[in-house]
Amino acid sequence: MKPGTIQDLCAYLNVKETFATALKKAAGLRVRKFDLDRVKRWWMDNPNFQVSQVYPRSPSDGSMFIPLRGKFYDEFEAGTKTTEYRPYNGRFNERTCRPGRAVVLSRGYGKSRRLRGEIVSFRVEKNPKHLPGWVECYGSVEKKAACIEIKIST
Repeated sequence: MKPGTIQDLCAYLNVKETFATALKKAAGLRVRKFDLDRVKRWWMDNPNFQVSQVYPRSPSDGSMFIPLRGKFYDEFEAGTKTTEYRPYNGRFNERTCRPGRAVVLSRGYGKSRRLRGEIVSFRVEKNPKHLPGWVECYGSVEKKAACIEIKIST
C-alpha cells in the first residue's frame, strides 16, 4: 500500500487536481488519505474514464449572466432602471450583447435573487462619465461604455 493525498496522486499519475479528485471519487474512496496504487489500478481497469462522469456539466441556455450591486438590482426589479452600463470590452460588445439574447441579472453572485430578461438594444457610449452610476462604479477613467437595454420578463 502506498498511502497519499490528492496532491500525491497528481504527482504520482501526472494529472491535474480535478482529474485526480474525480478518479478518487469514482474509485469509491471517500477518505482523506488513501492507497495511490488502488486508484491507479482502478484507472487502468477503466481506461475510458472521464471527469464528466463524476462532475457532469450543467447545460447552459446561452443566457448572459450579469451580477449587479444591490442598489442597481433593486432598480431593475422595481422597473426604474432598464439599461445596464458596463465597460466596453470582450465580454460586453456588439457580438455578445446582441438584441434578443436572454439575460440573467443577479443580486451579487448569490443564487436566490435573480431576474430573467432579454436584451432589447445595444449601443456604445464614447464618454460615459454622465451615465447614471458610471463614476460610482468605474471612476472617471477614459473608456467606452457598453449600454445594454434590457426588458425584464414578468
